[in-house]
Amino acid sequence: RRLHDPWWREVILLEVGHLSDVRHFGRRARKLTSDLLHAIRHAGSPLEEVLKRDLLLASRCLCDAGKLGVEDELRRSILDDLIELWRATPYQPQRKEVVEVFAYAMPTVDGARIRAELIARSQDAEADVREAAAFALEEIGSEAATPEVLERIIALSQDAEADVRRAAAVALESIGSAAATPEVVERMIVLSQ
Repeated sequence: RRLHDPWWREVILLEVGHLSDVRHFGRRARKLTSDLLHAIRHAGSPLEEVLKRDLLLASRCLCDAGKLGVEDELRRSILDDLIELWRATPYQPQRKEVVEVFAYAMPTVDGARIRAELIARSQDAEADVREAAAFALEEIGSEAATPEVLERIIALSQDAEADVRRAAAVALESIGSAAATPEVVERMIVLSQ
């Protein structure tokens, strides 16, 4: 009943984090947390097919769940749906909200998978997808700064499409000092000449 009531949002997030703590619930933690996340994900809220509020909240909760506190299949399913929403949504505010969840998930066990997905999407045949991947990396900022990500952003800075190059430059700026590797500095000098 209170699933999307703003006053209850933090309570729900805290509950998922608490339930997933194996120190308190032992072996039951995984089942309790998975059952709650499954219920949130499949709550059937009004206009879920468009708004995706259940998915977004379940994804956010997943970030607060302990590594061992959620069944692997459910974790994978929620993340698959979240990545697909990022890729397919025609609504920019919704994509931005997904990227906020991506950013929050970076230090979790799912961060590596999200980074890998964005790197893969930055090589897509469609310029819009490459641009969206660069903007997602920009929003995530320094949390995304791995050598592979920086290499892809540098490659995007040479893209044939001006919008993709611009998104890559903004991503490098957002990542900030974490991007100040010798390769990036050398590439920026070349670009400025």
